[in-house]
Amino acid sequence: MLKIVVIDEKASEAEDTKSVVNTIPFVELVGCFLSADEALRNVIYAKPDVIILNANVSDRSGLVLAQEFKEILPSIKIILVFYDDRYAIDAFELGICDYLLKPICRDRLIRTLIKIG
Repeated sequence: MLKIVVIDEKASEAEDTKSVVNTIPFVELVGCFLSADEALRNVIYAKPDVIILNANVSDRSGLVLAQEFKEILPSIKIILVFYDDRYAIDAFELGICDYLLKPICRDRLIRTLIKIG
């Protein structure tokens, strides 16, 4: 079972992502955070395998935050999400596992998680 953390600055969008994640039988949602600082403080305790990270978090760029997570948890897999593809190239250069467009499609997320896990 893959452990997943969701990080999104907007509570309603975090809830949307959580709703999709909770329909996937081989994953467990172990945390949801609305700010970079909150996520950085708590992700070490959640011990996720995968982070679903919005490309913009109110107090930090998602790309910067992804790099910080990779330093803290080198084996972490990160899926970056956003409304368009403007961050996709930078995300893949950083070593992000996948880049998904919002709203997140369940089937597309499942394919990504299967590839990761």
